[in-house]
Amino acid sequence: MIKYIYILFILFFIGCSNSKLDYESSDLRYEEAMELFSQEKYLKAKEQFKYMIFNNPGSKNALDSQFYLAECFYLLEEYNQASKEYEKYISMSQDSELVKKSKFLAAKCYYELSLSYYKDQTDTKYAISKIQNFIEQYSSDKQNIILHDKEIDLLESSDDMIDELRFRLAKKDLESGRLYIRLRKYNAALTYFNSILLEYYDTEYNDDAIYYSVLTYLKMKDLDSANKFLLSNKNNFYNKSNYDKVQKIIDNYSLDKKLMNRYLEF
Repeated sequence: MIKYIYILFILFFIGCSNSKLDYESSDLRYEEAMELFSQEKYLKAKEQFKYMIFNNPGSKNALDSQFYLAECFYLLEEYNQASKEYEKYISMSQDSELVKKSKFLAAKCYYELSLSYYKDQTDTKYAISKIQNFIEQYSSDKQNIILHDKEIDLLESSDDMIDELRFRLAKKDLESGRLYIRLRKYNAALTYFNSILLEYYDTEYNDDAIYYSVLTYLKMKDLDSANKFLLSNKNNFYNKSNYDKVQKIIDNYSLDKKLMNRYLEF
């Protein structure tokens, strides 16, 4: 009996020692990962953070590693994976400050992933929705924060990203409209220009949309509609001086066909 108790005691002691060693090993590995991260060795750091996450589930080191794993992917410009890792951290963490940073950076990943204006804009629209969600959630939070060694206003930066994405969508619609003019599909062209006037009226492409709408009506030999359209948008120009330029085109339409051909060519 005494021998049995002694064996249990030894096993308990060994277990405690191993547990202590495991904790010490975990802390040491986390410190090594953070050292690599601080040295901007993100490829090596992310492997260490992955190890921490898979081998120490539920621990504080593992949770912190999840955030820094996302950071590694972000700083390596692997935005698709970075967004996924930030979302994982958001779902697990109670740290309000890091959750806020993660939500902003996840949204910024979608911004970075959005394609150039001449390609499909599904990702761009999704990025706008993610950024708008962030703005709505933190609209009352005006405090600047330090992010990647820079002090930034998250809401102001979010607004800037949305402006850039909307600018990109407006340009996409403008180029689509111009393409349909060349294809002589004038109603389709007018639909794209009208989209700009309705959704992106606060961008510089607003005036281009009015200009090309007028040209489209003239290509259709519909002078009356061109005049009515310009008159109805007289006060909608982003740059008021552009109204006179478009009016001059209409005035010259009946006077000089050769001149008009130059305006109407693409």
